Amino acid sequence: VDSSSSPRTTVEVPKRALWITWLIASLPTLAGNIDFVSPTVTMFFLFMYSGINFSCFLLGVTKSPGFRPTFPYFNHYISFLGFVWCIGLALIIDFFIACISMILQ
Repeated sequence: VDSSSSPRTTVEVPKRALWITWLIASLPTLAGNIDFVSPTVTMFFLFMYSGINFSCFLLGVTKSPGFRPTFPYFNHYISFLGFVWCIGLALIIDFFIACISMILQ
């Protein structure tokens, strides 16, 4: 990578990252095995939601002044229950892929 050259446009598009993402997403699909992709995507979504729930739990427990949930029935224990629920659901769906997804994240 030559850092001395000036960019041709004002916005640099990460073409290599786009092609790698396309390759990872489309090869199993083009091979005819979409069942291989769906559990992995499900795990990443469940772990994303568990991270959001755990963040809300920690912000509620520490009584962070910047955290002001507008939902009138917010309770930080429900956020912790959502965290545990998402992790448990991921492990129940597919233990092996859930462990691999935890390592990748």
